[in-house]
Amino acid sequence: MTSEQPEPTTTPPESLAPSEPEAPAPLNDDTVRQLHPNYVRIERLVGWIVFIVFAVGVIVGNVLVFWLAEELRWRLGLVVLGSVAFLGGLAWLTHCWPPIAYRHRSYRVNNHRIEIRKGVLWRTILDVPRSRVQHTDVNQGPIERKYGLAHLIIHTAGTTSANVTLEGLGHETAVRIRDHLVSTGGDDAV
Repeated sequence: MTSEQPEPTTTPPESLAPSEPEAPAPLNDDTVRQLHPNYVRIERLVGWIVFIVFAVGVIVGNVLVFWLAEELRWRLGLVVLGSVAFLGGLAWLTHCWPPIAYRHRSYRVNNHRIEIRKGVLWRTILDVPRSRVQHTDVNQGPIERKYGLAHLIIHTAGTTSANVTLEGLGHETAVRIRDHLVSTGGDDAV
């Protein structure tokens, strides 16, 4: 008795076959979108760099004041207290403000315009019609590149808000928005 076994197939079953990558969702669907979550990390990192520079300056200033003002030692406590309060407030802003600001930043793209919303205390809505877009730039600094982000600069016709910047986008998203805004479609060309 011989048992016949089927020969092994060289193609995997359909459920295991690699699927084609899905096309990204269209950006011009008029949906309000948040910035990339890594934007908070970048804002904190830049904030801590600025904090360190200020802290070194404040510490050096306190040492100089303490060293030079021997007859005013009783007032030095106020200087140190003020310095500690300043650095504490700056540390709070550095760590806690970026997530708050992130929640209040968004953008929306449709076939006719891009709308950018930002601001916690003073809110701003920038509405840029595609017909006013002259050209766009996608830029990345070294820190943005490390986190896969970019910022989109939209140059428009006119003098008011002639350059509009949308920071905190994923690089691929920024390129897709740029391509959408500068593509000529029907009567939308400049």
